[in-house]
Amino acid sequence: MDQDDTIFIITTETFRDIKRQSTVYYTIRSKYGIVKRRYTDFYSLRKCLCKMYPTKPVPPIPEKHSFKKLISKPLSYKNDPATINLRTRLLGSFLNNLTQEVEFRESIMVIRFLDPDERSWAEALKTPPFTSLPQSIFLSSPRSPLQPNPYHSYFPIPPLSLVKSFDSPLNQEFRPSELFFRRILKYLSHLHKLNKHFENDLHRYNKQLVGLGGSLNIFSLIDTTISKSNGTTLDENNSIEGVGQSVDSSFINLERFILHFVANFKEPIMELRSFCMVIINLLQYRKLKELQLCYLKRIIVKKQIRTQRLLDIERLSQKLEVALQQGASQSPTIANAIRNLEAQPSVYQSVYFDTKSYADDEDSCAEGVNNHVASDIVDDDDNYSMSESNSINLNSSALFHEYKDQRVWNMFSKVTKNIQAMTPLERSLEIQANCRDLQKLVHCFQLLNDDVTFVSIEIEKSTLRERQYVKDRFLELLENFKMILCIYSRSNQIAWENGI
Repeated sequence: MDQDDTIFIITTETFRDIKRQSTVYYTIRSKYGIVKRRYTDFYSLRKCLCKMYPTKPVPPIPEKHSFKKLISKPLSYKNDPATINLRTRLLGSFLNNLTQEVEFRESIMVIRFLDPDERSWAEALKTPPFTSLPQSIFLSSPRSPLQPNPYHSYFPIPPLSLVKSFDSPLNQEFRPSELFFRRILKYLSHLHKLNKHFENDLHRYNKQLVGLGGSLNIFSLIDTTISKSNGTTLDENNSIEGVGQSVDSSFINLERFILHFVANFKEPIMELRSFCMVIINLLQYRKLKELQLCYLKRIIVKKQIRTQRLLDIERLSQKLEVALQQGASQSPTIANAIRNLEAQPSVYQSVYFDTKSYADDEDSCAEGVNNHVASDIVDDDDNYSMSESNSINLNSSALFHEYKDQRVWNMFSKVTKNIQAMTPLERSLEIQANCRDLQKLVHCFQLLNDDVTFVSIEIEKSTLRERQYVKDRFLELLENFKMILCIYSRSNQIAWENGI
């Protein structure tokens, strides 16, 4: 990336709206000019990029305010200086990471986000290409999200309770990558926890150095006053003053070390951990797309089997009717019985699909799952879960609301009417409906099969590339930690050698 492409967040400003609610604006300077954006603007930009490039690892952004901060600082949690400073650095890193990828750097979304002429980002989201983005990445084409295909609206959304138990030969090929990133994520989460404890210990140690240095300086001044009043010079006084100066130098060195430690190790570890979550989420998306394909295939097979049974019953009924008509011509009793049956009114039940249930005949997993697929990625003491800011929305109820057309529901819903209890008219209508649905479903299967192939190939490329990046980046961060620790140690050694 050229030096001119580097993006900086130079300042932050806090404004209050009509409701007296404060909002922090981040002033961004890039080659396009200077523009102000809120955190929610960054969040919406990333959300749009995830829909536009569902197979690409979009860099993470800092998480939303935690519930812990909301409880501890209910009135000032939004204006917490430490949180604002952290977000400033991480949001700047997010923008620079975007510009390192050609696709993101040349995206009209990123360009408009940095354009000073786009003063209101909320208004920009109401214009193309943002308005052309799909509502769900599972009901759109991953190859061309801005060019919707009507058949994508017929794709089924499988119950999320099937995700953990689902497996396939193709999924086994991605299993090593998933295990690798989960293992790295677990280590990074544990390291992040240690970093927080380490930083707190450094701050406590620094306070003790301040107290020690102040005590030694006061003692040196008192000793100097006593020596002057007696007309004598004490060598011990120089030693005490030298130790006090060394302590003061240690305090300054430790302040620098903490700053370098946070900027060059702690925060990059946070970013790397969030990036691993992004890759895991990509792998989960690929798995869900394959599950979607298998689920559609299962629906097609069951609908074909039911249609075949209906056709068999229809043929048997026709043969039976022919046989009865032949018997009626030879037997007055059979003819009278047939006339009595035809005189009875036929009750037609128009509803033979249970649209309230999404599962098929053999499944009982249609309950709404209102959590993210990656919510159990790490099982540590912090119960760390996937941040909403960096995850794909896999909420079941939200996905189900994509089906606005009742006919689409009927294609995937559970059949409750027993074939043997159906009237000829009901059988005929369902056969016609199933034949129409099967034509659409077969086309959907071909389209979804192509999508799964594309998604698998692209995500495989991404995971292989990012797997090496994570290794190299982690080794680089360890080298940074070693370097700042060595600099701190040498500075302290020089300070104490000169002070004593």
